[in-house]
Amino acid sequence: MSSDRGSADDVRSGWTPQLPLDVPPILQWPPRPLAILRYLFGFPSVYFPWSALYLLMALGTMALLNYVGSATGEFSPQWVATLVGVNLIIAALFYSGWHGWLYVRRVQGNDFKYNPNWPPERARPRHGQPRPLAREGCGFPRRGSQ
Repeated sequence: MSSDRGSADDVRSGWTPQLPLDVPPILQWPPRPLAILRYLFGFPSVYFPWSALYLLMALGTMALLNYVGSATGEFSPQWVATLVGVNLIIAALFYSGWHGWLYVRRVQGNDFKYNPNWPPERARPRHGQPRPLAREGCGFPRRGSQ
């Protein structure tokens, strides 16, 4: 797997992958075991680093919630609510982290955006209008602003 930035033929069209796209070694015939192993377990590959990170998150969550497992022998709204609440908290942290990294701080810029246009900025409230409850940016400083 390569980590190419893609082609930058037309800035207005957004990111497009490099062509021609390669067939992964696991789908090629005749099989090449060394290339398949490199594809699956090399760096960067299918499993490392992202799938390994997701596996570690799942194992950590399982270890954190292991005490709930003993209470799941019989149905109870308490352990269902605990699992749903923990899943909501994990999802909120995970998705807000990616959003803050990619859209608020704009770390990658337009390198991998299919649509090169950013969402419009919210206008500041006029005099007498209430301020929005959530501050824009969620605490992430915007790169290149002021």
